[in-house]
Formats: sequence, C-alpha cells, structure tokens
Amino acid sequence: ADLRTWLPELKSLGASWLTLVGSPVRAIPESFLRPIVEAGIEPIIHLPVTPVQAVDLDALRVLYQSYARWGAHYVVLYDRPNTRAAWQADEWGREGLIDRFLDLLLPPLQIAQASGLVPVFPPLKQIGDYWDTSFLDKALALLKQRGQDRLLKELAFGFYGFTGNRPLEWGAGGPARWPDSRPYNTPPGSQNQGGFRAFEWYADVIKSHLGQVRPLLMLAGGALPGDDADPNHPPIDAGGHAYCNSTIAKAMIERALPGYVINVSFWL
Repeated sequence: ADLRTWLPELKSLGASWLTLVGSPVRAIPESFLRPIVEAGIEPIIHLPVTPVQAVDLDALRVLYQSYARWGAHYVVLYDRPNTRAAWQADEWGREGLIDRFLDLLLPPLQIAQASGLVPVFPPLKQIGDYWDTSFLDKALALLKQRGQDRLLKELAFGFYGFTGNRPLEWGAGGPARWPDSRPYNTPPGSQNQGGFRAFEWYADVIKSHLGQVRPLLMLAGGALPGDDADPNHPPIDAGGHAYCNSTIAKAMIERALPGYVINVSFWL
C-alpha cells in the first residue's frame, strides 16, 4: 500500500534519492525497496539507534546483506552522536566519548564493507553540543591511529544541510574564507557551518586527514517553515521556504554544487 501511494508521487517529483528511516532489527520490506531501486531512486537507509548503544552484529550482518542484495548501497547507522540527546546521560559525561563511539561504530562499518555496501560515517548535528567539525576531526584522527586506512579509502560521510533561518550562502567558502571562526566561538561578523553549506566545512576536515574529499551524503536538509533559531535573521516564511529549497534543487540539477556532494534530500 505504501508503494502504491508513494512511488507515483516520487516519480512525479522527479525524485532520484530517498532517505528511509529503518530499524537495526527489522528490514524495510523487499517488496517496497526493490521497486524503489528499479524506478531509478537511490535509497539511503538510516538506522538512528537512539540512545547510542551496541547493536546485534549478527542481526545487522543479515540485514546489510539483504539490503545489498536488494539493490541498496547506503545504510547509515547512528544519528547525531555529537549531541547530548543521542546518549544516555552517564555515557555522555564519561571520558573518551569519540573513542567509545568508534568502538561501537567500527564493527558495523566493517560489516557494511564486507556486505558490498558503502560504509558511511553517520551525520552530525550542525554545530551540536560537541562541536561537529571537532568531533569529525578527532574521529578521523583516531581511525587513522587504529590503522583503518582501507576503511577510510572507501568511507562516505552522512551530513545534514539545514539552512536554519540564515541566508542560503551562510558559511560559503568554509574555514578558508572564515578563518576567525573557531570551535565553540564564531566572532561577530564571521560565519560557520550552521547553514546549508556545512558540507564545505566537513570537506575541509576530511581532506586534511585523507588528502582528498570523500563522497558526502545529505540525509536531510533545506529550509524548514517557521524556523527562527537565529534572532539576527527573520523566520522562514512560505516564500523563503520555497525560494531556498528551489534554489538548492536548481543548484544540484545544474551541477553547481561540489561534485563530492552526491545528493540532496529535503526533509519532509
């Protein structure tokens, strides 16, 4: 029934990517997923697992192998691990947060790799309680220390590209253009990764560790109606919402975004 309802809608939109939120213990049915793939729509299957905790690796292996067999390429485990809300309170406060997170994340990434999927580092919250670029920087440094060179060569990175109620070009140019912006400190007159162009800031961190930018997958983003988080800018009204999202779509269609941004997925 879901397929009959939504596949015609997706086709009418010209959609070529779809983020599906799933569970680590139960598959999105093959009868839904295969026709999506056969229609030329690339699924990103997101398994948030909140609070952050270990998953059943045997069950995950069966799940990943099934998804690969049905035509999926991207399954993303965990969500916004740089936020307090993603963790149990006692786990968030303990030392070695990123080390402990990698202990949980590494086996699933290796299972994804062995199953024929693209291993994907989960998306971080833009800015976040633990500054997102710092979290990513530390995680990549630790993965290199752990000798995960083969994994790093194949790793893709999930990200969120929400505009907030800031201008669409907020943060464009990344840290090279905004050198005074530092973790936990964005001086007056400077900009940061808290907008659609967050991918430029992540790309800078990735390149600094890997020597090149790996593919970035946008799980969700764009403008949200009514967003008023930044008091220095007006809330997003219907006109602003339409302008921002149509401009983002046009930029993607015309290949005006960097080639490492391989898709745009708008939040519902």
